[in-house]
Amino acid sequence: MCGIAGYLTLNGRANSGVLHQMLSTIEHRGPDGLSGFVDKQVALGTARLSIVDLEGGSQPALNKNRDVCVVFNGEIYNFLEERALLVQKGHLFSTNSEVETLLALYLEFGPKFVERLNGQFAIAIWDGRNEALHLYRDRLGIRPLFWHRSDNGFIFASEIKSIFQHNEVIPQLNPKSIAETFRFWTNIGDTSSFKGIQQLPPGHHATFKRKDLVIDRYWNWPFPCEQKPLELNSDEEYFEAFSEKLVESVSRRKMADVPIGVYLSGGIDSSVLALNLSEQMGDEILQTYSVTFADSEFDESSAQKTVAKHLGIKNTEVLIAANSISKVFPQVVWQAETPLFRSAPAPLFLLSRQVHEDKIKVVMTGEGADEILLGYDLFREAAIRRFWSRSSNSKWRGSLLRRLYSYLPQYQNPRYFKMLLEFYKWISA
Repeated sequence: MCGIAGYLTLNGRANSGVLHQMLSTIEHRGPDGLSGFVDKQVALGTARLSIVDLEGGSQPALNKNRDVCVVFNGEIYNFLEERALLVQKGHLFSTNSEVETLLALYLEFGPKFVERLNGQFAIAIWDGRNEALHLYRDRLGIRPLFWHRSDNGFIFASEIKSIFQHNEVIPQLNPKSIAETFRFWTNIGDTSSFKGIQQLPPGHHATFKRKDLVIDRYWNWPFPCEQKPLELNSDEEYFEAFSEKLVESVSRRKMADVPIGVYLSGGIDSSVLALNLSEQMGDEILQTYSVTFADSEFDESSAQKTVAKHLGIKNTEVLIAANSISKVFPQVVWQAETPLFRSAPAPLFLLSRQVHEDKIKVVMTGEGADEILLGYDLFREAAIRRFWSRSSNSKWRGSLLRRLYSYLPQYQNPRYFKMLLEFYKWISA
């Protein structure tokens, strides 16, 4: 997972002790070592989780003059292709790491090098030649990146709690942002749950130089889509085209020098992912992980066992007892750094703990399938909310929600459902 942190001070010199404290706070993201670069007014560092080039891929990466420094969290799926191009242009490499390739790309193409990247990432670059600090976040915002601006400089990190280790930052809740989270289940725009802490939006690049901060978008997905839709002759052709993209995507993401696992829920998305990865691994047996519940009403282990048996993979089950979720939920909120309205992240936290204990550093999941394949019923809920706002006294409100979520027991519980009705009445006002 890795984590990055750093700061630029406009008065005085950067302190290695402050940087170490910031990195120590996010060491859970990268337990393979903390390392940093401190020079005059700037300090950058990383908590590394070694996945590619285990020995040579340490960070930060520096140019020969030690006036350009790169730290990053993430994975660059096309770094080998970009590296080959850079070699043709005369660049020499001493490692097989992604971060050295990022440094060379920046030196070759300048700040717009990010447009060439295919991956998920949060990148920080200090360019001492013009005293500019650059931050980049991947197109979809998969990797987090937060920042704080003060009269004395600029602070950034992969997690908010790391920024709080700097003595210029006082933790204060942001009531407006928390209200947005209660209403929309997420922060709006680039805000966070804390005053003065912003997140770099997905697909954006920030430059802090001599007190001036400029944030620009380097990627955008226009809607409606300007590209002509793919037109094929049959459902079978669409299926084949989709399958090719899926296989290509899995192939790019399995690039690692450590074992890879898969979260297996037993649903279509994770099962197809496990199938693809298992086929690409050949004779190597895939390791998968599943959550099972002591309460049979929520347990889906039968589907998980069916998939595991069919694929001949090794599946590890993590049993979630009735009190397991309540025990770890404070830790989950501490990690999330935002209000949570569901208990679902807790089982995932427990599953990740087991993966960590088994020393698996890379895990693929089926997350995102519902978003791109219209698997959620949120559009139906949105329609109910619009109806609710127009007809606040309608007796149909409750029955519409019960029909939409008939599979959820709390919607059949009169006491709990009354609370839900008040909640929907509030957010639809």
